[in-house]
Amino acid sequence: MKWIPGKTAKAQAEPAATATDANSAAALQDLAAKLADADPREMARTFFREALSFEKSRQQLQENMTKIAWRVAGGAMLVALASILGSAALVQLKRPSPPVIIKDNTATGDVQVIDVAHSGTVTFGELELRAALRKYVELRERYDWYTIQDDYDTVSLMNSPREQTEYAALYSRKNAPQNVLTDKYRVVAQPGAITFVGSTAQVFFSKKIISLSTQGSSTPTPPTTEYWVATITYEMGDLPTRSDEQVRNPTGFRVTSYSVDRDWTRSSTTDGVAPMPSAATSSQSAPSAPSDVQGGARQ
Repeated sequence: MKWIPGKTAKAQAEPAATATDANSAAALQDLAAKLADADPREMARTFFREALSFEKSRQQLQENMTKIAWRVAGGAMLVALASILGSAALVQLKRPSPPVIIKDNTATGDVQVIDVAHSGTVTFGELELRAALRKYVELRERYDWYTIQDDYDTVSLMNSPREQTEYAALYSRKNAPQNVLTDKYRVVAQPGAITFVGSTAQVFFSKKIISLSTQGSSTPTPPTTEYWVATITYEMGDLPTRSDEQVRNPTGFRVTSYSVDRDWTRSSTTDGVAPMPSAATSSQSAPSAPSDVQGGARQ
């Protein structure tokens, strides 16, 4: 007799399916019996408790998500604040260093650095004006045989037409600096303190006169120092358009009047040498020849 596998497997599966159906039917009958015996009000209470528990779980989940969102937002705000503070710090570091004013005590030799621009007591506009005044006084009062033409041209650009007439007349005199000092002397002008009285500025400066000739002596004459005060009225004109003027006077600074007087509050180390010619226009400080220069005309 031959064995038939298909029929045997089918015969084994039929009792198993019958047993499963029987178990399901028994479970349904048991559930139906419990529902028939249960109190409807108790069933309602159970339903509402389950619904309330579900709603509470959803509300708790929402609160947890809200807390997480606030924490993330707070962290982002902290990061943004740190970025702003860091950017501000970098901007402060990249700011140009303000100019520093040095106060020199000529009596004791002490030097004091005053950072007035950083503290805000002096504006950059005033610092620019002070720089122009210093440059003007230095160029007008110094003397060097080899740079006198450049100094003259620059000062001329910084003069008003009226003051330029006075300045040009100074170098047309017989006792003009280039005729008296020639190439035997050099004058070094050093501007110092600057004070303002309205639209008038006073610039305190020193002039060191250096003899470049020994005049038969083996050693040159020691330098002498004089102290002066320049009184200047000025204005800010139009900005120059020519390239050469932009290099010499880029801000359009113009001097409308200029005069100098001796600063008798400070002792001069002249050692008997007459005052050097000054580029002033006042009669008190008009050019005069040094006592040791031959052929220099006096007023």
